[in-house]
Parts: sequence; C-alpha cells; structure tokens
Amino acid sequence: MSPPHQATVTFARKTDVSFLMLYLDYKTDESYCPQEVRVDLGWGTNDWWHRINRRVNYPKGWVKIRLVDRLDAPRRVMALRMTVMKNHEKGRDCVIRHFRIIGPQYHRHDSINRLILGPTGGLGGVTQERQARSHIMNDHLTVR
Repeated sequence: MSPPHQATVTFARKTDVSFLMLYLDYKTDESYCPQEVRVDLGWGTNDWWHRINRRVNYPKGWVKIRLVDRLDAPRRVMALRMTVMKNHEKGRDCVIRHFRIIGPQYHRHDSINRLILGPTGGLGGVTQERQARSHIMNDHLTVR
C-alpha cells in the first residue's frame, strides 16, 4: 500500500490541542521517513474544519507542528487526523517512531481559579509544571 497513511485520534469531549509532535529519523528510516504530513482538525471523523500541511526534509528527532490559531490560542477539537502524504525517496510504507499531542501550557480556567482562590489557586506552581513538562518531553520517548 502506498501513501497516504492515516492515524485518527478522537477525544471523548472537546479538547484543547496546541502541538503535534512527531519523532522522525531520516538517517535510520530513509525511504520510510515521511516528507509531507497533513493534519486535519474537527468535531468528528466526518467534520474536518481546519487543515495544516507541513513539509519536513531529512528530519532527525522531534518535529513540532503548531496547531494553535493566529492568536496562539489552542484549538478546541474532538478529532485529529494525521495523514502522511509523501515519503522521502518515493517510499511506499512509512515509519513514525513516536507521536504526541500536546495541550496548552496553561488551562483556560487557570486565571479564574486564581481570582477565586488567590495567587496559589493553580493546582501546582508554574515552575513545577514547567519542570514536570520538561521532564516528560525530554526523558520519556513513549506514551504509556
């Protein structure tokens, strides 16, 4: 089977998404490595309302695809579809070693929580959240 290959993720409720991260390695995978990727966002598997195309040449490591809008606000979706449109060297199959869907750094209700509960109204300190996020992104290669 030749491209396009697809992976569809559906969420049980509306979910904020900011980035799609793909771990690709051209040196190891050669013709199996994706070159053109399309990401569709929508409310369901038959209702796609936003499309992002991304071309990556000879990638090594994490490729970050921004899913935010013009104001850097996360997009609220119930379904995300990633499609590999083309591989390097006209390859037929594709290898994506890992992929992650990243939500916003701050929850949309954090400011309301701070108003009600005071400056410590967040569930955790900002620096602790950043350290935890950094630890997850840099030290773990798979989603468990």
